Amino acid sequence: MWWLRKLRHGLACRTRTVRAGRTLTSDLPLPCLLTSQFFLLPSYFPCASYLKLRPAKFRNMFCERNGLRSLRSESILSSPGLSPTADPVCSQAMHRDHHNWYSHRLSRDMGVNVYGHYGMPILAFPTSCGDEHEQEGQGMIRTLGPYLDAGRIRIFCINGVQSDSFSNKGAHPFHRSWLQAQYGDYVASEVFPFIDSVCQTPGIPITTYGASLGAYHAANTLFKHPDHVKRCYALSGVYDMRDSMDGMYDDNFYFNNPVDYMANQNDPWFLHQYGSCDIHLATGCGPWENSGPTYQFSAVLASRGIAHHLDDWGPKGGHEWPYWHHQMWEYVGAHF
Repeated sequence: MWWLRKLRHGLACRTRTVRAGRTLTSDLPLPCLLTSQFFLLPSYFPCASYLKLRPAKFRNMFCERNGLRSLRSESILSSPGLSPTADPVCSQAMHRDHHNWYSHRLSRDMGVNVYGHYGMPILAFPTSCGDEHEQEGQGMIRTLGPYLDAGRIRIFCINGVQSDSFSNKGAHPFHRSWLQAQYGDYVASEVFPFIDSVCQTPGIPITTYGASLGAYHAANTLFKHPDHVKRCYALSGVYDMRDSMDGMYDDNFYFNNPVDYMANQNDPWFLHQYGSCDIHLATGCGPWENSGPTYQFSAVLASRGIAHHLDDWGPKGGHEWPYWHHQMWEYVGAHF
């Protein structure tokens, strides 16, 4: 169809809505996500190349911070990347390494994929069914490829243990919470030093990112280690895991259930560290998204006076990869 050819290959001179309320003209290519994902947004697809970007509305809690600027993305469907026929990694020149080691804390081999040759580290957590290859397989590495190639960021993708922890209904609930605690220790004691070593900068500030269950891990990791993790992007997350415990409760669960331990957080050292962190909780009213958990957790943080961003993307905040691509493109472009 003509509009598909235009969407995939066209170079159109078009106007974009920018944050200051002005319009500008730009001769930028209009690349798109995998055509296999287009069915997720049927209402946008026929006219995707003509949509204007309206930046998400941000609710800045307790502090004034810069809102995101409008970047190259014209719509959810036009997140930057290569053509759908290209290799999932954005550039053949992109540095990509796979590392694997046995973790005695988890009694298993754990893999890490590293993308990029230089830049500030982003630690990416998988969704409930993902692993260290998920971000590449779902096209996120391609979407963020221009930033990786430019040396602005470096992405560290790790595996998860969700199938053996909170999702393992065959295990005792206390085993689930214990394994989650072990996973947190693995991240802090093994992954953090690995990132420091690769970046050749001990204690380098880390940004965590995750979507869906990954958002829980991204937020949980920052709130437990705010001296090392200084920013997080938690997209479409759930921050209360009680439904995974069959009504049971122990210390391992409490200290890994953010809505609980953050509601009681009054340690001066932690509160001081949170003040230097850039915390983004993203949600919206798009398909399959439930914004309730995000607003609930935001209220908990507000009750403790913890500065954070509750980023409501409205209809551009859905619970699926095309929406997360768009959000991360905007976030990284604004902050790195």
